[in-house]
Amino acid sequence: MDSNQFAALGSAQVAALRPDQLGKLELEDIAALSTAAIKAIGTLAIAALQPQQIAALTSSQFTSFGSGQMAALKASQIGAIETQDLVALGTAAIRGFADSQLQGL
Repeated sequence: MDSNQFAALGSAQVAALRPDQLGKLELEDIAALSTAAIKAIGTLAIAALQPQQIAALTSSQFTSFGSGQMAALKASQIGAIETQDLVALGTAAIRGFADSQLQGL
């Protein structure tokens, strides 16, 4: 599938992706997903994303993460978050990070 096809995926389709499938998506495919599709990614799948995939997310995609998704991020993934994306996060999201997650910053 190309990026345009990935961009057309609905929330239910993205939610149905297995963690191993999501972990293999190309960076441009991750960046093409809608914020609604990003919200649909389960916590197990979020944990399967490679740090470079996390870095490929746009600010609006990243800030659409729910608290469960934020809590599922590993320290290595958090370390890959772009500075402007961290700045865009609300204080509630920042407070939701566990101490072990913040070691990745």
